[in-house]
Amino acid sequence: ASSATVDEAREIAMRALLAAISGSLFISPRTILKSPDRMLEAAIGAQGPYNKVLFRALLSVVFSYDPIGWGIPYSHSLLPDSHCAVMHGASQLLVVLLSQPEGVEREAGRVDRMSKMVRSLQREGTLRFIVNGFSRLLRNAYMTQQTYLPHAMVTIECQQELLLLLWKFLCLNDAFVAALISSSEVHELVLSLAYQIAAWVPDVAKSSMVHLCMLCLLRISAEKDFGGVTNTAIPSSYPLRGRSGPECLADVIVGCAAKVVLCDEGRLESIFPAALAVLANIAPHVKVFSPDSAQLLMQMAGCLSSPPFLFGGASRPDSLLALLDAVNSAIAHQHTGNHTLLQELLLHARMLRGLHTMAAPEAGAAAGEA
Repeated sequence: ASSATVDEAREIAMRALLAAISGSLFISPRTILKSPDRMLEAAIGAQGPYNKVLFRALLSVVFSYDPIGWGIPYSHSLLPDSHCAVMHGASQLLVVLLSQPEGVEREAGRVDRMSKMVRSLQREGTLRFIVNGFSRLLRNAYMTQQTYLPHAMVTIECQQELLLLLWKFLCLNDAFVAALISSSEVHELVLSLAYQIAAWVPDVAKSSMVHLCMLCLLRISAEKDFGGVTNTAIPSSYPLRGRSGPECLADVIVGCAAKVVLCDEGRLESIFPAALAVLANIAPHVKVFSPDSAQLLMQMAGCLSSPPFLFGGASRPDSLLALLDAVNSAIAHQHTGNHTLLQELLLHARMLRGLHTMAAPEAGAAAGEA
């Protein structure tokens, strides 16, 4: 049989499996604890060699796919690419197989063999294969915007599934996290996450995916060996590159946090803790912030310290304190090179001094304004 015929058979088989076990995606985790999906349980808890074969086959199909292909522009339009559809179906199936909440296994004594197989991935070659696959597939989102000819490269339509898989691997396998941090691909992966955040922030329907991208950045930035990566220069062709000359990876991360904090009067306020925690993780390691990043840090400080926002909720002062701690950490550890940040602090000295004397508005005045 030809490769296209085999791929078509694979796609049909995966669609059948998805139809049988994807019911848990449409009910809440609390409901799953009371009445779990029996088909999904059978798929992830069956004893025997088939679940391991299925798991490894799905990993191979997803992370071996190369969207560049032969490197010929418009090759996906000239030649049929049956592998892309198979990769898309495999990523969806793998997400469903790893979607069982941890409480189901703990409360009912059931075994989630798929999650256990993710945890058991320890071989260096396998982890390198998965890390390279994530980097190659996720950067497709912004590489398709860099071609000289429009739409010359195939666009992968399963970016959300890939992000869910990345989050699962980051949560379940510490060896994968270590392999990712030690790999040269961590730089590309962070750039891909940053691009997705910038692209999805204006879309209200994608708020949950922005949250997921930020959580992935938080998990990666929490590793102690990630600090040195933040000073890596970004390529000149990167779409989010600023106007103030050479930038490093830390500047891109600051830009993403600023897009979240400064978006539509706190629409993404639930993501503020994760975004500010990422800044706190990278701040002590950044040798120099670009002028754009220094200005964005002060803009975020101005937004978080404005009285309407600051006194609008009990947890909002914590956001301002987290940002000020990050700035203070950057100055304390890397003061010799951060002249632009020091200059911005001096320019906004009046605003910063005013935080000491800021008082909550009186109840009567607030009621009169209302």
